[in-house]
Amino acid sequence: MKLLRTHTLHTRLSIGEFTVKGTLETFYLLLFAGYAALNLLSGTPLPFGLIFKVYQYVAIAGLLTLFVLKNRVSLKRMALITVIAVIFFIIAQKTGKPTLILSGLFVAFAGFSTFDRIVKVSLISTLPTLLFIVACSKVGIIPDHVFLHEGKVAHSLGFSYYGTVPYIVLFCMIGYLYLRGKKIGWFEIFCMVAVNFLVYKVSTTRLAFFLFFVIIALFIFLIKLNIIKDLNRPVYKFLAALGFPLVFGVTIWISLSYIITSPFWRKVDDFSSKRVMMSNRAFSMYDVKLFGQYIEMHGNGYGDNGIYFYIDSGYVYTLLGNGLLFTVILLLVYSFMMWASCRMNKKELFVWLAAIMAFSMINNVFTNITYNSAFMAFIPLLNYMVETKRSPTEKLFVKYLGKEPSF
Repeated sequence: MKLLRTHTLHTRLSIGEFTVKGTLETFYLLLFAGYAALNLLSGTPLPFGLIFKVYQYVAIAGLLTLFVLKNRVSLKRMALITVIAVIFFIIAQKTGKPTLILSGLFVAFAGFSTFDRIVKVSLISTLPTLLFIVACSKVGIIPDHVFLHEGKVAHSLGFSYYGTVPYIVLFCMIGYLYLRGKKIGWFEIFCMVAVNFLVYKVSTTRLAFFLFFVIIALFIFLIKLNIIKDLNRPVYKFLAALGFPLVFGVTIWISLSYIITSPFWRKVDDFSSKRVMMSNRAFSMYDVKLFGQYIEMHGNGYGDNGIYFYIDSGYVYTLLGNGLLFTVILLLVYSFMMWASCRMNKKELFVWLAAIMAFSMINNVFTNITYNSAFMAFIPLLNYMVETKRSPTEKLFVKYLGKEPSF
């Protein structure tokens, strides 16, 4: 089936004898590709920090220009995009994280392309950049910091912390599973398992290592073997809608219930690599605020010279750092996407979102669109749900998601 473009407005830029043709979608994807690559590079000793700061302003101006050039914008969609952008701007100012502004704009303008293409661009930008950084660390251009983690040697591979590469690789493999879907072969799955073992061997990060096997088992069960043929059932949609709020509630309860003298909670804390204790300490140091607050954290990575305090849990950090309003909106967005994945029987997206739901208990990737672009499915899914009542379902599915439906 031929893929349809979301927007057909073409621009024509002439520079001397050269003429450049393109679509709004192409410009949007190029801006996103640059953001994903530079965001990774800026987290290393390579001299890209200033370039990334300048690029953020360029990307913001570019996205706003695309918004102006767009030929069809309903008042409802314009209002939704404006609300998303304003909320991200307020939270970015409160938390001291300016990248949130750009992330919010990329999410708000995701309707310029299909989600399928966004995931492809994310992988095309992230994987070569990651390999470049690792190569630079192995040939001595940048340091490969070595840590002693649980009695084993762990390598940072160019980043400041040994846990960075495993998390990037994990979500790149999840993105690849999404794109391949039921067409994926057993040899590809075997290669991904081998990569997971290799990354664990180098980084010793066991939580990402074990989570991958849970994800691949769920993927094989739902998609490769097709054990459950249809997720569009009331019970599945109901559980999917409750998933993120339920796991959020359990995570917060565990954090608040932790008692350092309890043998049970010490075992739970040891299993989580001290994440529960840090979350408990965070609630004793910070109150929940409506619009969030700046939280000063020091990890055990290279260059962190302060007393160790780091909130790994995505649920805990979102509540304390980004604030109550942002947390409610984020849970609603992810719950909607989880429900929609069942409604459309989109099993690949369901597996991806389930991975985020579990992973966010131990780490924070909710708004990290650099290598976890699932958040950018929100607007395409919303557009599909709004318009599906007025047009043929299959055509709209391809138009907004970029793939043929599973139903």
